[in-house]
This record gives sequence, structure tokens and C-alpha cells, in this order.
Amino acid sequence: MKKRYDDLRLDDQDLYNRRREMTDPPVSRIPPLSGCRTTVTSDPGSWDGHIDKYRKEQKRLQKLIEEFQDNDDCDNDNDPFNYNLEKEYIEAQHYSQQPPPEQPDRRNPSSLLARAIELGAEVIDGVLWVGATVGGGILIALQKIAGWLGLELRFKQQ
Repeated sequence: MKKRYDDLRLDDQDLYNRRREMTDPPVSRIPPLSGCRTTVTSDPGSWDGHIDKYRKEQKRLQKLIEEFQDNDDCDNDNDPFNYNLEKEYIEAQHYSQQPPPEQPDRRNPSSLLARAIELGAEVIDGVLWVGATVGGGILIALQKIAGWLGLELRFKQQ
């Protein structure tokens, strides 16, 4: 649950802005900043789809916790505290009640990367490359994005 929650906060495919509803047309996958692709599917899904999945998993977790609490008086073999799992149990209880984030964190890297790509830049080996003729407001925006992402900004040779 924590990973799903953190994935929604990060929104590494910028689905909140690019494909919020499941009925919206599919979008292409944003290449990760590392350059390493971690999935094989080309369709990253939708923001609402990920929220639905979070809520389904949350209901399943709530049911498991409820079953545990109903059986808690039976024996100590199933008690997480006997197995040094108190921290995990408390975290499970927390996420069983934690609503999904309403939107991703501001200035998340994926949104910034998507915007840079829209402005004509590309990321290769940790460098944000822009065309040699880019200037004005677009260049200023790309400089800010590169700074927020911790990337060097370089110009492509024409």
C-alpha cells in the first residue's frame, strides 16, 4: 500500500495532467530520468485507474486487518507483535485508512520532464539537451526545469 501511495504522490508518468480519466485516450510512456525502462507495457494507464486500484487494495487490506483482529484472541501464533512485526502492522493499519492523494506532489519530476519534452528537449545520460536555436521564454523555462531536476542543460549542435 505504501508503494502504491508513494507512486500516486510521485506520478512518474504525469497521468494526473496527461490522462486523468480512464476514458481519456491512451498516452505514451515518459522515459525515466535514469534512461532505464522498468516496465514492458507502452500504456501507463490513467490517474483514476491507479486511484481505483489503490482503493481496491485498501479494502483488501482492511479485510485482512479485520480478520486478524477477529482471530486475535485465538492464539499468539498469529500475533504480529510476537514476530517483531509491530512496525509493519502499524503501517498496515495506517494505510488501511489513508485516503489516496488528491493530486501528485507539486514539482514532481515526471511533470517537469513531460513539460521539457513538450518544449522540445530530451534527456540523454542525465543531461537535458535542447536545440541550438532555442531561446527566449522557452530557454528560461528549460533552465528552470533542468535546475529542479538536477540536470545539466546543454545545446545540441545543428
